[in-house]
Amino acid sequence: MNRPARLLTTSLTAILGLWAVAAETHDPALLAAELPADIVQSCVPASGVATEQCLQANDFDSRWVGRSRQGTLFLVMRPGCQGTDCRAWLVEKSDHGARALLAVNGQYQLSRDAQVYPTVQVRAVLPDQREQVSRYEWQGTRYVRTGTRVTYSIDGVPCGTREQCSAAAQDAFRQQNIDRGVKIYERVHGVSWI
Repeated sequence: MNRPARLLTTSLTAILGLWAVAAETHDPALLAAELPADIVQSCVPASGVATEQCLQANDFDSRWVGRSRQGTLFLVMRPGCQGTDCRAWLVEKSDHGARALLAVNGQYQLSRDAQVYPTVQVRAVLPDQREQVSRYEWQGTRYVRTGTRVTYSIDGVPCGTREQCSAAAQDAFRQQNIDRGVKIYERVHGVSWI
């Protein structure tokens, strides 16, 4: 092989090697044996006796979320669990082991917002077609709930917070849609119209 071809091959190999290291093309993984004890033990009933469901305590799915200051973030959940009754955990894996940063019940959404640790929004369905949205943000050493708002839906159509629903009811009255305006007031404010 001539000198220019050897130099080109060596250069390409070095560049690809550096790219692979810098980009970390491997898939980060959180093994079942690395799960924090509080997650694995969450399936053990209060009696301490494992049921058939709990015999598969190591059967969790984990999804890589990103890097943190201490290591790597994963979202851990039970496989096949869907809906609002499912629990998920945001887990940080570092050289010191793995720890659960936040447990969430219900539908959740992670957003980076230019932060190292993602902001987490959790939606929980409440009675009477209401929904509670809680926001959790990283505050140095742990997640803290930084906001909660209750939103309403009327006949499956979201109308927003109490104030937004009041404005929607007023709009309905102005548009001569009396039934909708009354229904909003009845459901959101508990006002009964006869």
